Amino acid sequence: MKLVGKIETIYPVKEGINTLVVSKKYKNQARQEIAFTLFGDWEERLSEFDLGDQIEVTFQIKTKFVGDKAYTDLICRKIRLMHKTSKGQSSIDFGKS
Repeated sequence: MKLVGKIETIYPVKEGINTLVVSKKYKNQARQEIAFTLFGDWEERLSEFDLGDQIEVTFQIKTKFVGDKAYTDLICRKIRLMHKTSKGQSSIDFGKS
């Protein structure tokens, strides 16, 4: 799946996992924030982005069932820069295919 939105927050690595929060505005609705989980070595790649950059995130939805509870993660697979808010290039791919 893919989603295009604006970077709101990039949380620091915690136990080898990054979290990237992207906001998306849908017609006639308030802006929604979506949190993506990034496993592996993303820290250096994420330093290329700034808050407010428009990106396309390719992700996988993964659900884990523990007893009678379900836990769902949006696992980021690839980040593509669509529009840079500050200096830099646009349309550069970062991440895994």
